[in-house]
Amino acid sequence: MLEEYFDDEDEEEMLDLVDIRTPEEVEMRMDDLVLTRDQEDEIGKLVKAIEHREYLARIGLREIGKLLFVGPPGTGKTSVARALAHDLDLPFVEVKLSMITSQYLGETAKNVEKTFEVAKRLSPCILFMDEFDFVAKTRSSDEHAAIKRAVNTLLKSIDEVSLIDDEVLLIGATNHPDQLDAAAWRRFDEIVNFPKPDRDMRSDILRVVTREMDIVDFDPNQLAEMTEGLTGSDLRLVLREAVLDALTEERTTLTQQDLEDAIANFEERDNLKNLDMIDGDADALIAGGTPGDGHDHDHD
Repeated sequence: MLEEYFDDEDEEEMLDLVDIRTPEEVEMRMDDLVLTRDQEDEIGKLVKAIEHREYLARIGLREIGKLLFVGPPGTGKTSVARALAHDLDLPFVEVKLSMITSQYLGETAKNVEKTFEVAKRLSPCILFMDEFDFVAKTRSSDEHAAIKRAVNTLLKSIDEVSLIDDEVLLIGATNHPDQLDAAAWRRFDEIVNFPKPDRDMRSDILRVVTREMDIVDFDPNQLAEMTEGLTGSDLRLVLREAVLDALTEERTTLTQQDLEDAIANFEERDNLKNLDMIDGDADALIAGGTPGDGHDHDHD
């Protein structure tokens, strides 16, 4: 498809602005995720809207299919968007808005337009726009005029893309909803909140992630009690550490104690990251890693 739809050199450059995955390339499944009731309801409505696109077009209901995912890093925003692509069998087109800010500022607005053009050519698809707080740059009165133009182009492009007419499902994501202004909020017909998981959700996440693991005396409720404030991404990191520590002892069977030790080590490392290093040499204190290794926000 890419060779067919983007055949000349200029068009190939458009593809450098985005990360495109086929549904088969997405490893995440909705069954792998633990969602809140609100998240399940919103996604259920979305699936119905996609199934009944022709009916919605016939009755003139076109303002649908633009979602904004809001919540702290590591709470599943990117994972849900990717899993939807797999489960709905749609190509996944991902763009981080900071990445399309060209060093030649005048190109930034063009890059925004090119991103939407890519999505429309690959439709039906999901267009996932991460770091949506990029839009907040317009609130600063001394911001470069080219950036303001780019943001205006972005808002206009969102207005003009449609799930019903273009078969593009638009999902924006932000870790900083407080930085968005009314103009940004208005572009989305649904806001989906991604809070840090509560105790019951943490317990469910641990059950899901350990499905293929052999764990003696496994008590996810006890672990959930110990992991207040951790995100789903954090919990996956804890389990990764427990597995790797067991492997250093040539064990593929884990114990509850392995998991509790991994939680303690994770929290200790997290505290270290938050210290102000007088000499700036955090590497020496954090074994086997560099500052920033503690959280895997790739599966935001």
